[in-house]
Amino acid sequence: MPDLYVDHLARGKALAVQVLHSARINGHDPYAYFKPVLARLPTCPASKIDELLPHRWPPTAWAQLFG
Repeated sequence: MPDLYVDHLARGKALAVQVLHSARINGHDPYAYFKPVLARLPTCPASKIDELLPHRWPPTAWAQLFG
């Protein structure tokens, strides 16, 4: 049972690293990208989750929300 928990944590960490890397590749500062995305995530409908992905997020969107 503990192995399943560790595997789950490792997958979550790998996903977070992938999203951070994708944010950098798409010209975002990772913190500036994650802050508004994490703020919107709890209220975002499942049908619009893809709008929060780094390649669909405009580089100036964080400045409009928090600037």
